[in-house]
Amino acid sequence: MSTGPAEPSIIPSEDFLLEEYKSLRSELVERARWVRTLETLGTGAIATIWAWLVSTKASFGVVWFAPAIIPVIGVARSVRVHYETKRLAEYLLRIERLLLDKALYDAGAGWERYRQGETGSYRFIPLYWTLMFTLTLAAPFVLTAGR
Repeated sequence: MSTGPAEPSIIPSEDFLLEEYKSLRSELVERARWVRTLETLGTGAIATIWAWLVSTKASFGVVWFAPAIIPVIGVARSVRVHYETKRLAEYLLRIERLLLDKALYDAGAGWERYRQGETGSYRFIPLYWTLMFTLTLAAPFVLTAGR
């Protein structure tokens, strides 16, 4: 008979899984908020640079295309966050599978189970940044026309 600590179980307790689930879900929400903030700040940075160039009456040149780097960096960072988020969502799905009754899980209960296979928001990320990149290449011609 052993008097030492009990052997850890292979499957963590439901309380542990539930707390981990709550923590990771809040991290997913924060990541989504961060991507939206990145888009807002990127758009604001581009607009600010152009406003400065227009107000200083800068002549057409390479400097007008400097804002094009912002969408390039934005899409790279957003895609990375997406893949990190996807890994978290897959792990949360495993937790849901452990916590939910089989019938409920099979019926689609649980947010990650419900969203399994969706990629709608991810498709928007490259589309948004592609649109912004195209805009940064076209706008200098419009903003400097007639100078």
